[in-house]
Amino acid sequence: MTLGEVLRKYRDNITSEKRCADNESFAINGFLRKCSQLASRKVSKLRSADFVYYRDQRIKSMKAATVVRELGWLQHALDVACEDWRQNLPHGNPVKPVRRPKINNRRERRLQQGETPTHNC
Repeated sequence: MTLGEVLRKYRDNITSEKRCADNESFAINGFLRKCSQLASRKVSKLRSADFVYYRDQRIKSMKAATVVRELGWLQHALDVACEDWRQNLPHGNPVKPVRRPKINNRRERRLQQGETPTHNC
């Protein structure tokens, strides 16, 4: 089974039952379109280095949170393929050891003249 086949099955059977099904399905379809070379590889031949390269390329054009989210569903899809669909991952899940980018959502805003601080705690 190729990674693309796993992702299509995952999208149709697992993602469709999730609360965020539309967003994740959209992301998976985008991955299948843009990463056809990686998607065409047999899951048994995938290595962590493939996903490190993917992460490094994506982080150039996407926010860290998006890349972390993508790595998350890629890892889960391969976990499901291994555990539920009996796909052989001889070296374990290749996405699992891939370091996730640091998410920095910190915002700094200074009060404008006439504004008072509000506390929502």
